[in-house]
Amino acid sequence: MADESALEEGYAKLRGLMAGAAIPMRAEQAVELYYCALSVTAMCEALSRGPGHPRASEIRDSVSREFDSQLHPRILAGLAESARELEESLKPDDPPESYEKLRQLMSTKEFAEQYQKGLK
Repeated sequence: MADESALEEGYAKLRGLMAGAAIPMRAEQAVELYYCALSVTAMCEALSRGPGHPRASEIRDSVSREFDSQLHPRILAGLAESARELEESLKPDDPPESYEKLRQLMSTKEFAEQYQKGLK
C-alpha cells in the first residue's frame, strides 16, 4: 500500500516538474512528468481505499485540475507540433539520429494520447 510520506514526496516532485515545464519539452521530460503524475494519482487511489490520507482527495483534485486539465493538453499539442515540424524537415540523407529523435517524439506523443484516453 502506498504510504503517506511517499505521496507527499511524489506530489512535491510533480509540482516541481510542473513548475519547470516549458512547452515544447524534450520527450524525456514529458515521460518523467507523466510517470510522476500517474504515480501520484495511483498513490491517491490506493490511500483512498484504506483508512485514507487526509490530503489524498485534495492532491488528486489538484493533479486533475493542474496537470490533467491544463498542462497535459499543452504538452500533447507541443509534442504533436514538434513531431510534425521535425517530420516535415527530414530529408532522406539526414543522419539516423534525426530519425531517432522523431521516433522518440512520436512514441512520447502516443504515450500522452494513451494518458488522455485514460482520463475519459
